[in-house]
Amino acid sequence: MNRSYYISEVQRLVNEKTTDELKKVIMKIARFVDRDTREEVLGILKQTSPPPEVTEAFDLLAEVEKLADAVEAGEYHVGWSEYEDYDYYSDSETLFDPNGLSERVEDLLKLSMDYVGLKKYEEAFKAFESLLSISVSDEYHDDITVSILFSNGHINLIEKEVYMSYAYAALMVLNGEERLDKLYEIFCENGFRLDISQIAALGSDEIPERNAFGKQWIDYLMGIELNREEHILIEAVLFDGGAQGLHEFALEYGVKYKTVYLALVKRYLAEKEYRKAVSFVVISKSNGLRQAKSIFPLYKSVSTTLTFSKIGVFDNKLPQISPDIWLSILFLYNITMR
Repeated sequence: MNRSYYISEVQRLVNEKTTDELKKVIMKIARFVDRDTREEVLGILKQTSPPPEVTEAFDLLAEVEKLADAVEAGEYHVGWSEYEDYDYYSDSETLFDPNGLSERVEDLLKLSMDYVGLKKYEEAFKAFESLLSISVSDEYHDDITVSILFSNGHINLIEKEVYMSYAYAALMVLNGEERLDKLYEIFCENGFRLDISQIAALGSDEIPERNAFGKQWIDYLMGIELNREEHILIEAVLFDGGAQGLHEFALEYGVKYKTVYLALVKRYLAEKEYRKAVSFVVISKSNGLRQAKSIFPLYKSVSTTLTFSKIGVFDNKLPQISPDIWLSILFLYNITMR
């Protein structure tokens, strides 16, 4: 079972249970935790109060605006060179941040993520918008962006997790076309490393109009030339309809989105649904499987001497399947289980 499916299922089940039921579940889970992770679990359970700075008197947006104004006024120098005691240093591989911009951005990004946890979605979204658009001009190089601060190790947060919180806040406060446009923009900014199921499962609140959004997000992505980013469309289909939804999508659109074949077989194999994997390959033969082979450059190298007994997971009760279909199954199985 892959992580995104696992997280989304946990979120769904948690939402269905009462507080008393959840308390009982937590106690059951606690008994299964191994010795090495007990302290970590206790630490999570102790996180019941907001961080010290997040109080009624604290104004996150005011602090973000103050920082943005200071950057605009040139109070922060960040670049590939620095001055010290009248000496000039330059190093094309070292990013200097003598005034602590990275540290301040990191602190405010942490607080923005905390605001998401506290369900202050509007403030969190606006804070992310401002913080992640901060840049410092450099006379001799491209502007230094927050993304560059991340990539050079100046911000000690996981960039993907920051963008997941940003995306979740966007899902909660925006709607319609604006929400779809912003979500795609966030995906682009993070190099298409986000998964919509993981984002939706990030908070305790269900995203507004979830069912309608799922279908809108699929339609939106199908209207874009995704090329190497087809995986975000596949993840959108899984988010909306699970493996069955992906199965139906593959049969209807597999010729256009050829990577969906492999994605579905991977999903079935990960869930140990071996018969479904075989059945899908068989019934999809007439719906573009041969065209899909073109994306598998190693397909022709699969030896015809391979037999289904080498798979080790299928039984003898399966119907007779032609050799070319078995080669497809064996190939898909081999490249997904390495």
